[in-house]
Amino acid sequence: MNIGIDGYFMVGKKTGMGHVLYNILINFSEQFTHENNIKVYIPQRMNDNEESKIKANNIDLVLMKKSVFPIWEQFDLKRAADKDKIDIFWFPFNTGCINMNCKRIVTIHDVIYIKTDWKGGKTLYKKLGALYRKKVVPIITKKCDKIITVSKFSLEEIAEVLGNDVKNKAHVVYNSVSFNDPLIDDNDWLSFCNNNSINSKYILAPGSIEKRKNTINVIKAYQGLPDKYKKKYKLVLYGFKEWDVSEEKKYIENNHINGIISLGYISNEILSQLYSYADIFVFASTYEGFGIPIIEAMYYGTPVITSNITCLPEIAGDAALFVDPYNINDIIEKIKSLIDDPNQAKKLIIKGEENIHRFSWKISSKNIEKIFSDM
Repeated sequence: MNIGIDGYFMVGKKTGMGHVLYNILINFSEQFTHENNIKVYIPQRMNDNEESKIKANNIDLVLMKKSVFPIWEQFDLKRAADKDKIDIFWFPFNTGCINMNCKRIVTIHDVIYIKTDWKGGKTLYKKLGALYRKKVVPIITKKCDKIITVSKFSLEEIAEVLGNDVKNKAHVVYNSVSFNDPLIDDNDWLSFCNNNSINSKYILAPGSIEKRKNTINVIKAYQGLPDKYKKKYKLVLYGFKEWDVSEEKKYIENNHINGIISLGYISNEILSQLYSYADIFVFASTYEGFGIPIIEAMYYGTPVITSNITCLPEIAGDAALFVDPYNINDIIEKIKSLIDDPNQAKKLIIKGEENIHRFSWKISSKNIEKIFSDM
């Protein structure tokens, strides 16, 4: 069987979806890759290490001329599929080619860009991308042969937005997390902490201008903690893009809140270390299709507080404390309870270690192999 796969977002600065695809590819079984002719179409070279891992798994990387994504997806990949006599084409990035002369599988991670008034960010590129998905996704979900999504919650969302009949061809395949990043040595970690004023215990949370990430309510919850807690614990926000022009920064400054540290881009090694040394991880998002950060925190032994809505209870299982993300007092009380009760925190850490065994790239890849084989 000739299998084609879109690798557009797997190159350059990978998106989250690009990381997912890369890990699926390198974890396909030897039997599957030898029984099928698999071609991954990419618009530019990957780094040598990543390319070698994919090729070592008997998967061909086909380098094509780069074009803007809608042209790439709707025209360039169609021509490539026709030329290479592809039998099944997998589109892993939320959209797909509307007209193609072969069977198609589409992965839809979430439908937030259809379900809400989310505009895809401030840049024109992101806004056009959101508009493109809104137009294409309802069409491709009707035309494709199979749909992959990443949680039972996402499946219900897709069905609600695009029609209940999509369930007849949809399969839930959980994402996973790569835990191969080595922790940095003690001297580098101390240097990082000194440079960023991390000189006490801390609560860790993602930082984002995206409203659904709910960073502002985490900030307000920290603000509302009694002083005795804020004297011992700082709030560290990681990965915060556009911090200097954000409403979150303005709120902190206008309300004279001390003890909050915002970090911009950080490496995977630093993030791993941040998880390892954090006393609490707070993930109070109001919309997620999967929720990888809570699995990461559990892996590194950090007790998790997360939202009681969307997919997050499904992914966290019984290994987290749940909060109403719109209720700041609820977030405050859950943070206080973990600080005040070390035994509760230890129980969550143990449950987290058990919970993460549900997620592995080997399992994810095996499930996707079966979807191909059953077509």
